[in-house]
Amino acid sequence: MKFQDIINKIGASAVHKSSRFDSVELKNIVVSDMMSEVLTVDKEEIFLVTSLSSHQTLRTLNNIGGAGAIIVNGSPIQAGLKELAREFDITLLKTAKPAFEVCVALGKLLEGK
Repeated sequence: MKFQDIINKIGASAVHKSSRFDSVELKNIVVSDMMSEVLTVDKEEIFLVTSLSSHQTLRTLNNIGGAGAIIVNGSPIQAGLKELAREFDITLLKTAKPAFEVCVALGKLLEGK
């Protein structure tokens, strides 16, 4: 699954596209608003689904080598978050859809549906 697949499937918009936007293959999805839980995940190329649109989200992803995140529930993007995504070279997407709906759509993408 690629970032563009996610955008196409759920109608998300890109806040920032990383340099690996077109090439990274996303296989591991983590859903959490608690970054302490995200820090315990031992997977590569993590794609995070969260409603937490703070700098802490991107700092956590940067620490674990995450590939990107989608901010759900229409949570407003905090000031400076786009610049931090650019600095860390992390793809950041956003959508007004709820986390559950996003997770169902991502599950279908992973299954190839």
